[in-house]
Amino acid sequence: MKGTGAGVAVAFETFARHTFVLLEAARVYHQVWQDANRRYVDAVAILDRHAAFPGFYGLLARDTDTGQAVGIAYGHRTRRGQWWHDRVEPVLPPEHAAWLDDCFVIVELAVLPAHRRRGIGRALLAHLLHGRAEARAVISVQADNQPARALYAALGWQAIAGPMRFVPTGAPYVILGCTLR
Repeated sequence: MKGTGAGVAVAFETFARHTFVLLEAARVYHQVWQDANRRYVDAVAILDRHAAFPGFYGLLARDTDTGQAVGIAYGHRTRRGQWWHDRVEPVLPPEHAAWLDDCFVIVELAVLPAHRRRGIGRALLAHLLHGRAEARAVISVQADNQPARALYAALGWQAIAGPMRFVPTGAPYVILGCTLR
């Protein structure tokens, strides 16, 4: 798969458990979500665990000129018993109580800082959701991340819950949803 951002051509590669491309995706994840308490090997373990979930689909965006991995997007079907699902479901308002039924959760959509604002995130999102069988998709976005929220709003996503915190001392998030079919 190929896509074009503003001024950069990217190729999309899928990743799955125990693959070299997953290792590259973990490196992007680790660079974007820098955390002194999380090592690269921890990012590999997280992605590999998520890749085992039903309906998993992962994409890596690679700059076709340099060969550098510059972004990732991945998700899976959400269901009870999964960490994210079990934290979001109780905070859904009554009008969105069934939103997580038949739903694809986007776990991560991340682009390296030097490659942002070139359409790579938008292209990753479009490729990730194209042809999904689920009726809806959801994503959690930090409440103060206005560029991301503006992107999703422009693409028809709506706030369905939040702000909420996944951990007591963590940042507040909003849960955004989009109808796929």
